Formats: sequence, C-alpha cells, structure tokens
Amino acid sequence: MLSDPAFRRTFLAAAALTAIATAAVAVALCWLQESGHDARVRTEMGREALMASVHCSTRYGQGNIAQLSADLRPLARTLDARIDVFDPSNGGVLVSADAGSSVSEFKSPPAGADFRGPDGSGQEVVSASFGPVPAGRGQVIVVRVTRLADVVDAPLRDAQLRIAWAAAAVWLAALALFLFAFSSIHARAASLRLALNEPKAILPPDLDGVLGDIARRSGALLEESRLVQRDRSTIRTEADAILGGMAEGVIAVDREGRLRIVNAAAEIMLGLNSGAVVGQPIGGVVRFEGMAEAAAKASGGAERTFRVEIPGPPQRVLEVHAEPVAQAGGAVLVLRDVSEEAKYADMRRDFVAAASHELRTPIAVIRAAAETLQDGALNQPEQAKQFLDSIHRHALSMEALIKDLLDLGKLESRPDLTLRPIDVAEVLHRSAALHEPEAKKRRHEVEFTSADALPRLIADASLLERAFSNILENAIRYTPDGGKILIRATAEGGRVRVEIEDTGAGIPEKELKRIFERFYRVDRSRSREQGGTGLGLAIVKHVVQLHKGEVWAESGAGRGAKFVVVLPGI
Repeated sequence: MLSDPAFRRTFLAAAALTAIATAAVAVALCWLQESGHDARVRTEMGREALMASVHCSTRYGQGNIAQLSADLRPLARTLDARIDVFDPSNGGVLVSADAGSSVSEFKSPPAGADFRGPDGSGQEVVSASFGPVPAGRGQVIVVRVTRLADVVDAPLRDAQLRIAWAAAAVWLAALALFLFAFSSIHARAASLRLALNEPKAILPPDLDGVLGDIARRSGALLEESRLVQRDRSTIRTEADAILGGMAEGVIAVDREGRLRIVNAAAEIMLGLNSGAVVGQPIGGVVRFEGMAEAAAKASGGAERTFRVEIPGPPQRVLEVHAEPVAQAGGAVLVLRDVSEEAKYADMRRDFVAAASHELRTPIAVIRAAAETLQDGALNQPEQAKQFLDSIHRHALSMEALIKDLLDLGKLESRPDLTLRPIDVAEVLHRSAALHEPEAKKRRHEVEFTSADALPRLIADASLLERAFSNILENAIRYTPDGGKILIRATAEGGRVRVEIEDTGAGIPEKELKRIFERFYRVDRSRSREQGGTGLGLAIVKHVVQLHKGEVWAESGAGRGAKFVVVLPGI
C-alpha cells in the first residue's frame, strides 16, 4: 500500500499536517501553563512573605534578634525556602534563616521587590518580598522569601512533559486512524475501479491474509486485462491502418443498421465524412439505391452483390458486395470502383456491335452474289463479272477492316516503337505521294507548304506516315471532285504543327468530339458508300498519343474540315 506513490503522498501530507497541528496545540498549552505557573508562584510566595513578615515584626519589635533567627528556621524549613529580613533604610540584612538548602545570600537584594535570577553563586532563584512592615520602636522591616527556581519550576516542567507526551500520543493515534481510514478508502476505491474495469486500478499488494491474496490475484487479473487491452488497441490500430490503405471502400453497420465503420476509400466514393456519420442509420446517410436494403438483408444472413451508379461529375459505377457479420451481428459492405471496367465493357460491347455491323454488310453482299452465281448467273458472263467484282470489292473492304482492327489493337496495347530522328516534311511528302493518283483521279488540287527550318522529331516514321495518310484519305474521299486540299507544316515553339485542310462538306461542330471514336461516322450512309472502315481517325489518335502529341479537328457544316496534329520536337 505504501508502495503506491499516490497513497504515500497523501499519507505523508496528512501526517505532516497532524504533526503541525498537534505541536501548535502543545505549544499553546505549555505557554498557558507557564503563564499560570508564574502567577501562582508570585501569589504563593507573596503569601509566604506576608506570613513571615507578621512573625518577624512581632519578634523584631521585642528586640531579641537571636531569638528571631531561631524562630525563623522552623518557618524556613516549613516553607522550604530562605527567609531574609532587611532594613529598608540601608538595604542591610538583619536576620537570615534557611532550610538547609543551597540558596546563598544575594549580593544586592532588591528590598521589597519580586525577583527571578541568579543568586550570589549563580544559581537561578525566585524571591518574593513584603514590606515595609512596622516592627516596633519606630523601626520598619522588609521580609523576603527565596526559593530555588528548579524547585519552584519542577511542577511546570512536569506539566509540560505530560503535555508533550499527550501530544505525541494524540499524533500517533491520529496517524493510526489515518492509516486505517486511508487503507480502507484506498482498498474500496481500488475495488470500485476494478469493478468498473478501470485500467489504472491499484490494489495494495502488502495486505495480509485473505484480503492480501485477493489483492494479489486481482493485481494479476488486472495486469492480464491491461495486456489484453493493449493487444486490442494494437489490433485496432493495425486494422485502421489496413482499412485506411485499402483501395476498396468498407462500410460496417450494426444490427440496427447504424454505421460503425466507414474507411477513407468509402468516404471518397460516397462523399461522406466518417466523423459525422458514424452512429447514424445507413438509410439516412447513404441514399443510393439498394445500399440500405442490402445492408438490412445482409444483417439477416443474405449475401448480395450488385452495382450502383454514382452521379458525377465524374460519374462512377460501384460494385457492392454485402455479407453478414456472423458473431457480432450487422453487416459489412465492400465497395469497389468498377467505373473503368464498366467503361471498357461498354466499349467492348460497342466495338463488337460496330464490328459486327461493319462486317455484316459485305458478308451479306458476298453471300447474295455467291448465291446468285450458284443459281445460274455463272452462265451469263456479263452478270457473272458484275457479281464477281462485287464479291472482290467487299472482300477487300473486309480485309481492310480486319487489318485496321488488328493495327488498332496493336496501338492500344502500347507497342514498341521504332524511334529515330525524322524530318516531318519528308513523311508528309511520302503520304501525299501515296494518295496522288486518287487525288488526280478526282481532280483535287493538293498544295503543300512547309517552313524552312522545322524541328526534327524522334518518332516512328511508318506510324506517322500511316496517320497522315488516313487524314489525307478522308480529305480526298469526302471532298467533292475538283476540290482543294492544303497541307501545311510550321514550327510552333519547340514543336511541329501539321494542318491538313479540305474544301469538303465539313463536320457539324456537335460531332467534332466523337469523330476519333472507333466506327463513328458523321453520315453512315454516305461513309459506307464512299468506302472506309470507320477506324482511320481512331488509329490517327492513338499514333499521335503514342508520340506524346495532340490531334483535333476544326470545322463546321458546309465549310470544310481542318485536322491539326502537334508533335514535340527534339
């Protein structure tokens, strides 16, 4: 118990305060005793001096000094004091008598005054005088009674000693009472703290008997409880760190559907603040369709996986898996952001649908032509040639489509590029030369201008040539016969800017953002009639992005189209 610092400090403070209070009371009592003792001594010795003066005045008046001295000795022995008779006129001692004590004569006794001080031999004495008293024959005398101070003060010392012992006894009794009271309070407080499962509960380990055994066992249990709580705290800290570092959102609810845990990822996904929503019903906080219902069903033991669309921006798709918590009750909802997966799934569906649609037309034409030939058209050379030309043309269209699909797939998989320094003007010349026959056939005027000093590029020349060829092919195809196509290459800071502009029908502004999508056609009927796979501009976009460049289109209905490619120079 005394090993407990708090108990030790309290007990020592109480002991010090009790000692101070007891000492103050003892000092006050001793002072009162001393004051009363001095008054009693003066009164008592004054009466003795009066009694001696009456005796002396009678004897001295008779003139028998020897007889007076003899008569004073019994009185001195009775009073256990020295009796001196003075002549007040000259201070001389007329008669002296003592009780055989060691009190010696004063050198210059103050006649008629009380006195406490040393006598002729240095001993401290106490004296009381009475007089002057008429002694007959016209004379007066002064009688003084003297006693040793040790004798006079002996009762005072005894009384003060008794007070000191009594004060010590009271102090010790108070200490014992405080020790008993504090140990009882300490034990009760420790038991209460233990009952309340307070980690800082302290039981006195120095108790004896059954209580000591209980204290030691309680201390062991308390230490075990502390270790368990420390382990729980460590586990909780680690769990918080794990939950906080998860990419998936985690929400836990209790049996009543109140939120218990919302990790950082779930806060971001659902736009929540865990500090403000924990403890609230999930239905009042998370209002996305199916979330509260899934939590309630999972609390009842039913697992469920579903998707929720979160309105943007940006719009997201979450996959929610709800499952019950077996022992504690409630449910856990794990949220996974599948927005990219959903986007790619939609793109795959659109791609398959578009590719199927693009392939369906030539396949249908080829099949119809083949069936016609089988039905007897082979016997008619002119019709057979037309059907064979149609089969050949649509077979080439399918081949081009498949080739573009394969090329686009390679570009999307980030292929290794054959990079080397190139002159973009040379690449543009090769692309223009490749389409020169078709341009001449449709009487297009192709004009090429280039700045004198263009920055060189680190690029894959074959891919850039493919990209520029796709843009030129579209310009030639969608520009009416006799049109004009402009090719410009200029320097823009440390970059190269390439513009390919035509005088065709143009592209409506609302369509400009989508023309680089796969299989997207502004006018599907005209595009299919004029050829093309619908993948050319998608390939252009991927090639430019692989070279860390930019590409966009500028146009308007009826005023031609201009495609701009900007590439970083060396």
